Amino acid sequence: MSASDDLIYLLQKKRLPDSILKDHNRTIEMPIFIKYLETIFSQSLDEAIENCDLTVEECYNLTDKIKNTSKNFDIKIIKHAMRKAEIFDDVLKSLSIGLHHRSPKLYADIVIEELANKNLPHDVWMRLLKRNDPWYLRISNQIEIIIITKSFETAPSPEVIAEIINDYSKRISSCFSVLITAISRTNLPVETWEKVKELSTRREVKKACDEKINQ
Repeated sequence: MSASDDLIYLLQKKRLPDSILKDHNRTIEMPIFIKYLETIFSQSLDEAIENCDLTVEECYNLTDKIKNTSKNFDIKIIKHAMRKAEIFDDVLKSLSIGLHHRSPKLYADIVIEELANKNLPHDVWMRLLKRNDPWYLRISNQIEIIIITKSFETAPSPEVIAEIINDYSKRISSCFSVLITAISRTNLPVETWEKVKELSTRREVKKACDEKINQ
């Protein structure tokens, strides 16, 4: 019998053929053949994800159940899910794919890059910012900076921006430094920054607004 025959027998009977122990060549070939099949399967996954039409939910379920996929596969499915996400629940799921289902140490930079390129409504950014347990903010300051910046850029008025800033001004010092960085990275009209400065309560924020006004 060949290694493939042995594998078929194993799958059908849930046990190895008794004769395999008497033929050391077959015993050696079996794990090699299984490893070969794993490689073929991994390559097939990489090709399947190339032009897939999966929803964010399907990407979420797939990566939740299938582990140890190739880095190539992981990058493609993270990017696919992030780009498909347009509503809050889908954005949250796409963040989970790259930061929970896969290693944030390996893929946080990709998630950050894709998040920075997202064009989402103001209410989605605000829900991400004000979620009761914003676990994704604890993974990287860059994620928090992007979400704050996008909240500023999509805000309907300077008053809303000032409200976000004043809320952050009450938090711990590390949050405040993130806020100041977000202000420095946000491009808004001078008139908007002047109004935000007027409505802000912290001296450091007023200084950051002045820097934007005088750029």
